[in-house]
Formats: sequence, C-alpha cells, structure tokens
Amino acid sequence: MRCSKARRLMSISLDQELPVKEQPTLASHLGQCAPCREAFQELRETRRSFTLAEQFNAPPGFSRRVMAGLEPAAPGHFSSLFFVRFAEAGVLFLVIGIGVLFGHFWEPAPGPPRQPSLRAELARLSLDLFDPAPAGSLSGAYLAMTEVRDEQ
Repeated sequence: MRCSKARRLMSISLDQELPVKEQPTLASHLGQCAPCREAFQELRETRRSFTLAEQFNAPPGFSRRVMAGLEPAAPGHFSSLFFVRFAEAGVLFLVIGIGVLFGHFWEPAPGPPRQPSLRAELARLSLDLFDPAPAGSLSGAYLAMTEVRDEQ
C-alpha cells in the first residue's frame, strides 16, 4: 500500500468505517512505515482531544452580532451570475441552431443504394434492443392502458 492511500484510509479507520478487507493492509503498512504510523498516532490524539474537549454554549445574541458584522454582498454579484447563466443558455441555443441548420450536410447524397455501413447497422440493432417501457414498470403499465383505450 502506498502512503497516499494509507493516509486517506486513516480517518476512515478511526471512524470505524474501514472495510474489513482493508484493515489488515492498513495495519501492515502502519507497522512498516514510520511516517504513516506517526501521522496515524497524531490523528488519533487529535480526535481524542476533540472528543474530550468541554463544550461551551455561545452567549445570547452571538449569532445575531456575527451576522450583523458580515459585509453585505457586493452589488452586481447577482447580475454577473445572471449574465453567465444567460450566456451559457445562449451558447447552447447557438449550438443547437447550428446543428439544425447545417445537419443536412452529414446526410448521404442521393444516388444509388449503398451497402449499409457498420455504423448504420449498429444503430438499427441498438434501437431493436432498446425497450423504452420494460414489462412491469410504471411506464409499461401506462402504455398498456393507453393502447387498450385507443383500441376501443
């Protein structure tokens, strides 16, 4: 095990959420690697000091005074965020519009029938295999109900 992975697993191990299959690997690494062993011990001591620390209640009105001391949001922040979202939507519509206008360039030219390409065959097969409403699903039940209603 590499030290970077061991360091990621240390906190998980202290929280007792490390998978059973990873525990021996981490223990083996900590037994062989002094820097990781020291880091694990420091992490354990830090965790213990936080759990043993006395908890204090904030004085009355503390949160109100903190919130009053915060600077108000800078003007124009909302407008710049709105502009960015508007620009993203504009680019999206531009790309879709270009695709609609110039999409016919990628269609095959009219002429004698050709042997279907592998890509066309795969597309045909993928549509044959696609089941938009699997049996037993809510959408399948809805489609079945609408088909019965259409037949009547």
